[in-house]
Amino acid sequence: MAYTRDEVRGDSPLGLRTPLQPTLSARIPLELFEETIDFMDRPALLGAALVCAAWYPRAMHNLFSTVWLRDRTQFMSLAKLAHAYPRVRSWLATTRKLGAVDLNLTDHELGWRLKTGPFLHAVPLVFGRMMSGLRSLHVEGGVHPHMLPKFCLALSQFKTIKSLSLRIATLNSVSRILWIISSFPQLTDLHLYRDIFFGIPPCWDDTRPSDFEPGCDIRLRRLQIDMDEDDVRLPGAVVDWLVRLGACTSLDDLTVCWGERPTRSTVLGYVNSILRAAGPSLTRYLEDADLVVYTDSEQHANLVHNTSLGSIDFGLVLVEDNKSTESWSGLLDNLTSILATVRSRQLEHISMLFQFQFIITNDALRLDSLRNVLENLDLMGLHDVMRRSYFERLKDVEMLIIANNPVLHPVSEAHIEDARQELLAMFRALLMPWCDRNVVNLSVRR
Repeated sequence: MAYTRDEVRGDSPLGLRTPLQPTLSARIPLELFEETIDFMDRPALLGAALVCAAWYPRAMHNLFSTVWLRDRTQFMSLAKLAHAYPRVRSWLATTRKLGAVDLNLTDHELGWRLKTGPFLHAVPLVFGRMMSGLRSLHVEGGVHPHMLPKFCLALSQFKTIKSLSLRIATLNSVSRILWIISSFPQLTDLHLYRDIFFGIPPCWDDTRPSDFEPGCDIRLRRLQIDMDEDDVRLPGAVVDWLVRLGACTSLDDLTVCWGERPTRSTVLGYVNSILRAAGPSLTRYLEDADLVVYTDSEQHANLVHNTSLGSIDFGLVLVEDNKSTESWSGLLDNLTSILATVRSRQLEHISMLFQFQFIITNDALRLDSLRNVLENLDLMGLHDVMRRSYFERLKDVEMLIIANNPVLHPVSEAHIEDARQELLAMFRALLMPWCDRNVVNLSVRR
């Protein structure tokens, strides 16, 4: 029998001997074990659930709180367990996030690979009612065209979905996309990948009325949409629908992604319509765009309607050439264009990704060129914008400079470091009003 330290010394009051608890789990607070269980991976959780009755609830909760089905084997295994054991069905009712990934359909024109067979179409049919507490749904892969109507209809069984991430590559019309979104009236978070537009025929025409344009009462809080499509009208049609329904009037967080293919002015037209609809409700805006050279004056979205913005993320690009002053002047106009539209007095964070391509050689570093450019640039307009009252509450400005230099000759590390310091000096001059306030963090990455 074990005794306390006082008992060993004979100091125990009343002369009573109180033995320690015989089991370790009884001596240590259960909360400590639960904290440990929360850091376990799935194999460890399976073992933890079998240790003792005290560990079982937390381990099973963590096992079923997030469920990923990545192939037909996993889907069939879980479906059979749920059919055979009521206790499994009770735990599935506590699932909060479901991810279903079926990549058997590698190309909507090539057809199915029949190694394991498709299963994505059956997920809402089997688990729609069991997962009564589901909050987040990620759907990725392909659904056979013949099963699309039943699949879209069955999705409505997930009645409590608040977050939807859609990446189905076989949707054959914009109407199908709208139908799926409208199936979740409580939706607040929406992420639309570019894959969902792959299966729509090239002859699709947005000038005619849609075959099916549902109504719904969703009010989004977070929206991420990929506009990187050859035919930007496809994601644009979804944007127009969301704006018409008033789904963006309570938007808090907007992320827009695009690459080189769509016309930037067309993309910005759709983006600006979301920003107008969101108005003062928007607090964070992020442009996740491939950094390519643009010569048009319309470079970024118009933030004039978003008077409660607290965070902005965007990118800039410059290719160093023989017309250095002209290139840097374009960059200056680009930076000024987005900052000049800011009308929020609550802005605290700005993040900029700057891609700079230049040539370094040991015999011609062109550092004198950078200094000459700085002397010839007119920074007054940009600095006047940066001194506006809208930026008084700025706490941090992050600028990551990615310096890409095609090396034509061997370059020493010392010369590269000299170029890095010159770049930093250049941007300290550009951002001088904010640098003077010690809110700027500059970093260079090669």
